[in-house]
Amino acid sequence: MATVSFPYATLCVQGIKDGVTSEALEAQFEHYGRVRNVNLAQNKNMKGVPDTRIALVEFARRDDARRAMQELNGRNVQGKCVMIRFARSSPGMRSAAPAVRVDSADRQPRVPASRQDMGIGGIVVSKDVRVVGICSDNDVTFTTFQRLRVGETQESQPGAAKAQRESPKPPKAAEPQRQPLAAGGVQLPGARPDLRSRLKATPHRESHEDTVFTTNLRETALLGQTKLRKHFFGDIYRQGNYVPLHPELFENPRENLKRWLAPSFIAAVSAGGGLKEALREDAPGIYSFELFNSEFCEKLLEEVTHAQQTAREALDRPNGMNRYGVVLNQLGLEPLITELQQEYLMPLMMALYPQEADGCRDHHCFIVRYKAGEDVGLDMHEDDADVTLNVCLGREFAGATLTFCGLVTDANHRKMQYTYSHEKGRAVLHLGRQRHGADDIESGERVNFILWSVSEKYRSSEAYQNHRLRSSSADPPDRICLSYTHDRDYTKFLPKPTKAQAISRGVMLDVVERRLEVYNRPVLDLSRPIDEINSVPSVCLFLEGLPPYRQHQLFQSLMEIAEEVHDSVGKQDGEVPSILFFVAVQPSGAVPQVRELCAVTASPALAILDVDKEQRYRWESDKDLEAPVLRDFVRDFREGKLKAEVIGSPEAEPPAEPMEAMPVEAPSGPSASTSSTGSRSPTEAPRTSCNLL
Repeated sequence: MATVSFPYATLCVQGIKDGVTSEALEAQFEHYGRVRNVNLAQNKNMKGVPDTRIALVEFARRDDARRAMQELNGRNVQGKCVMIRFARSSPGMRSAAPAVRVDSADRQPRVPASRQDMGIGGIVVSKDVRVVGICSDNDVTFTTFQRLRVGETQESQPGAAKAQRESPKPPKAAEPQRQPLAAGGVQLPGARPDLRSRLKATPHRESHEDTVFTTNLRETALLGQTKLRKHFFGDIYRQGNYVPLHPELFENPRENLKRWLAPSFIAAVSAGGGLKEALREDAPGIYSFELFNSEFCEKLLEEVTHAQQTAREALDRPNGMNRYGVVLNQLGLEPLITELQQEYLMPLMMALYPQEADGCRDHHCFIVRYKAGEDVGLDMHEDDADVTLNVCLGREFAGATLTFCGLVTDANHRKMQYTYSHEKGRAVLHLGRQRHGADDIESGERVNFILWSVSEKYRSSEAYQNHRLRSSSADPPDRICLSYTHDRDYTKFLPKPTKAQAISRGVMLDVVERRLEVYNRPVLDLSRPIDEINSVPSVCLFLEGLPPYRQHQLFQSLMEIAEEVHDSVGKQDGEVPSILFFVAVQPSGAVPQVRELCAVTASPALAILDVDKEQRYRWESDKDLEAPVLRDFVRDFREGKLKAEVIGSPEAEPPAEPMEAMPVEAPSGPSASTSSTGSRSPTEAPRTSCNLL
């Protein structure tokens, strides 16, 4: 189906404060790169609501737009917290005859030019009636992370240093998720099966996979089917932007691949049932076997070197951890990789991992390189793959082994299982959720071929949700299995690495910074709770449907109490305290499930949830919920004076929709810093503060 194309670098900024000018916005966004144009428009869907204007900010470079979105989304822009997404049509495109292409999954209807300035969900036009962007709340191309070129870090991007020096640094919002990497949600360790199934909303968590890269979902033909691609970078060879050194790698994959596979592997495939006999089980669930012959390894190495010399600017980093490498699908080798995956690897993967490999049709294939002065190793991680294939292509090197630890769901996921030594042409096959990392190279250069296989069928299953829930009842870790990117307790066992050391091992410093910021917030967002809600007693304050001034009052009171408690227990920066504080202002995400666990239906409501002990404590009183009541309730819990209930016990009331608040006049005086009249339904409850999320 032909659909509208929108390849430009325009951001849709929603929630602009009244009185802010386009010049002021341009000045702030120029910290991230050259801004071509800024258009301001009223949001017709929110007539009469102050501070709800929309701005279309057009950058000269899409990478600059991504960086601006990453840094400013959910933060204060010109004095107000805003939401930022990529606009959904091209600047300058006229609605009467939009450009179309067949490879985009982002369908947009052709809208008559007479429908001007529709606000969120509609077309926003400038005064000369040209379409400048579409803002949508279900934009499937909403991008979370910055896309970097080969060898670049965020610091090396043009304008990044200036942005870091000059741009204000308000607290970051919880990142909008491009696609939940662990689509299950909050884990309930040690709970009965009926409790584990209760809480299924995705919590706030950083990505534990080494796939932090920008990728648009595209509708593209693969194996004769049309489907959404999880990993799509384009194809510079078929776009005419790359002249290969070895054209045979790019054409006739069915015939050419046969002569590049190891004879032992071909013999095992031909024997059918003898596939497993060609394998060596190095550790439980980890297998290795001969795959490529020397001719293929040499050809591919030469092609990659040629591509990096002649098409560097057109190539992207394969993920957020490896700085040096090439996405082979983007280079133009997807037909060859698809042939390898479907005709040769699928029977093997189905025999070894029938659940994870079932329906594997998508893949992400890339090259990684380890060398002194560049990437010397790779921090412990799990892959955003269901099954991973890793093949050494060669070069001369010493060290650079691959260490495997446990599966992410196991208590021993931070215990060393096996150290694998690479051999040219030999493949190692494992599940994507197996924790692993590349040990530092001692000398020389190692180049590897990585193939991530992805099954849409498996990822839509409950099994996938459960398989990506990290075990909180973990055994004491082996030091080699620790991840500075993902483990908040890393510095309890190992010294903090220097910035240079962290970058050389692929540490995602933005993830570390984001995690520290989240853990340093006194009050967290209950719609996206951190994993520790499963192991630490958590004060939960429910404010959905209340007038904004009332939400603000209670939130500020909870903030003060949280800071007092954290000071009293000696909480350190980045450390999870012995008691957490959460607030819900909208009935979204995990909020309905947490309400059910707490067995509360009113708003406001107050409870303390102790999932680890399968207990809850509810505030039940005829008094109004005010700051002294909040403080006394928390104090009584800490002193052991509250009566505990068993989660899921018969006295729990069935969940109900939060009631709409009756019209209430906002009181005057200092306590009503945010005034409003009337009531709001739970779905209209506003975000009261950027610090909240």
